[in-house]
Amino acid sequence: MNNSLTLKDIAKALNLSISTISKSLNDSHEISIDTKKMVLEYAQKQHYSPNRLAKGLKEGKSRSIGVVVCSLDNNVIAQMLDGIDKISTDKSYQIIIMQSKESPKQEIACIELLYAGGVDGILISPACETVDFSYLQSLQDSGLPVVLFDRLSDQIETHKVGADNFKGAYDATIHLIKNGYKNIAHLNTNTILSIATERVNGYKQALADSNIPFRPELLRSCDYSDTQKLNADLEKKLR
Repeated sequence: MNNSLTLKDIAKALNLSISTISKSLNDSHEISIDTKKMVLEYAQKQHYSPNRLAKGLKEGKSRSIGVVVCSLDNNVIAQMLDGIDKISTDKSYQIIIMQSKESPKQEIACIELLYAGGVDGILISPACETVDFSYLQSLQDSGLPVVLFDRLSDQIETHKVGADNFKGAYDATIHLIKNGYKNIAHLNTNTILSIATERVNGYKQALADSNIPFRPELLRSCDYSDTQKLNADLEKKLR
């Protein structure tokens, strides 16, 4: 990585204008493919790395994105973070990851720290017990981009990225039924977030489509905030 090499140095070496170098590195449509290729190859050969801070100051951005998740001790979350980090890095952004530990109070504290730190936007997978999204809504109304992912809610109007939880629960239940199981329990979290309601609805629909009566006693709520407590809950409820 060469932090001392500047756009001016590259422009001088390639006998091009600084503007052409800058546009080439930013993949501008104004620059020909051959010129962009030449500039990129030279920059890579010289291990050129743009000054993120200087670029951010020029653009009026921090070039950082805050990411709030329930816990890092989760394989699914880890895979999501890996994807977020890859895309962010490709776009010359860095991510700042914080954990809510399934606590709405801790979640707000994380968001406040990120906002105070000047992030350009926030990606958040809400805590399962979060019911009030007014704080996030107020930040969004003030101009800070907010995106919900994985755990979605109708309590806030914003961009949302999530899986088809209804279909996932439906397909899983149908799979068990096709394998001869009829006494099927559904374990979920007690939350207003869409992931819970969609999964319950998918489970119920699969039972209905298979002419199996829904039994409320097989619908179990578990505490996801503590892994040890969750395992204890599962053992207790499956007896």
